[in-house]
Amino acid sequence: MVNRRSVVQRRKPKNKSKRNTTQNGGGFPKVILLNTLGKHSDPHSLPVTSVAFHPTMPLMATGSNDETVKLWLLSPDNSSATCVATLEGHKDSVSSVAFHPTAPLLASSSNDKTVKLWLLPPDNSSATCVDTLKGHKDSVSSVAFHPTASLLATGSDDDTVKLWMLSSDNSSATCVATLEGHKKSVYSVAFHPTAPLLATGSGDNTVKLWLLSSDNSSATCVGTLEGHTKFVTSVAFHPKAPLLVTGSHDKTVKLWLLPPDNSHGTCVTTLTEHRSTVNSVTFHPTEPFLVTCSTDKTAKLWLCRQLSSDKYSATCVDTLEGHKNRVNSVAIHPTAQLLATASDDKTVKLWDLKQFITQSLRRLALIKSSGVTKTLARRLISDPTIAQFATPASGTNPLFRSVFYVNRRLGNVSDSDFDAIRRTGRVPVDPRQFARMRNMLNFVRQKTKKQPPKLLKGGPASAASAASADTEPEDFDDAELDN
Repeated sequence: MVNRRSVVQRRKPKNKSKRNTTQNGGGFPKVILLNTLGKHSDPHSLPVTSVAFHPTMPLMATGSNDETVKLWLLSPDNSSATCVATLEGHKDSVSSVAFHPTAPLLASSSNDKTVKLWLLPPDNSSATCVDTLKGHKDSVSSVAFHPTASLLATGSDDDTVKLWMLSSDNSSATCVATLEGHKKSVYSVAFHPTAPLLATGSGDNTVKLWLLSSDNSSATCVGTLEGHTKFVTSVAFHPKAPLLVTGSHDKTVKLWLLPPDNSHGTCVTTLTEHRSTVNSVTFHPTEPFLVTCSTDKTAKLWLCRQLSSDKYSATCVDTLEGHKNRVNSVAIHPTAQLLATASDDKTVKLWDLKQFITQSLRRLALIKSSGVTKTLARRLISDPTIAQFATPASGTNPLFRSVFYVNRRLGNVSDSDFDAIRRTGRVPVDPRQFARMRNMLNFVRQKTKKQPPKLLKGGPASAASAASADTEPEDFDDAELDN
């Protein structure tokens, strides 16, 4: 006789477990969509081509094929934005927008062959056009301000790049140089954050590096980067590392390593996950992430790592979906963990990066760990009480150096603690944390049935007495963590 009970037990459940939408397969969290601007109120009537955040104020600008620029005031929690002004004056599509790094000034480029300078009032509720820059013979595709000098760069379909010197009151600009060398349209321009260098991407499939003169009145081409098989749509420098990122119509993103003299670039990795043209690329201003967007209707976040002095890698850790048409532009807020994407679907989406960055840093600490069981590493990193201190001293356990790095970024370790740890090379541990770590070890031992590495000096008796006694914090010799 067949045992019906055993048959039932062997049957597979009909309902499959639901996919976890809060985490990616690699363990990284999902980026959360906060809001879609223009879907219900104050929409652009045609595709949104460009988006940019103000460097210090809660303000965002968008440019569109409807020939207008819109100013959006961000809410206090950055979860939404309200359109406070619509700037009219261009006679064709607006291709790019950019805020001045320090002055209350906004620049917009257009297919009407001009660039307009807009002066912002103290309350950022509107903007007044103070100058219209003419000189290009075809559509102006890109505009960028120099990070420190009174200089503006523009790229055009007339195959040239122009440098414009701003007046002392930022009310006008004069063309001081026309850079020739590209054989087709210039689609993107970007200044280096610290070096006197300009990068330009073109329809001739190349990127050119231009060395600025000491007075910024001219520039000389010092290098041409070849490797893309179709036109280069976007270029951006890394804020600190000697890296340049480029996006292309060939569906790829390339990372280029620059030498100390910035005279050329070597392609160190090519990213091929996008299924169509890559329209915009940008690095996160403070964290090791890259953002790209594409005609495939998505934006992607990439974790960038330095493998050695001349080797870098980038891994896709999230794909942002939701736009109904091509995504044209991406921008990351300079201080808040906020991402904006602009699309041909006439909307701009705001994405929350705070949870993603926080959890990803903890995930990075786990990836960097070695010499400790992964179960223990996960428990230590995820527990906010235990993972409060770790030493950056060389020669100590990599896990705790990583945990220390994470907690410094999260603000869990004070400057005084940091200085004390650097001087002594030892980490203070509260007695209650001492006991919790001992309990954690017991948990790991039961789950893994392996002998975990020793965390602390002393046996169970000393740990119990330390937990109950009102004494000075123990010293933690983290070298004992090594297997």
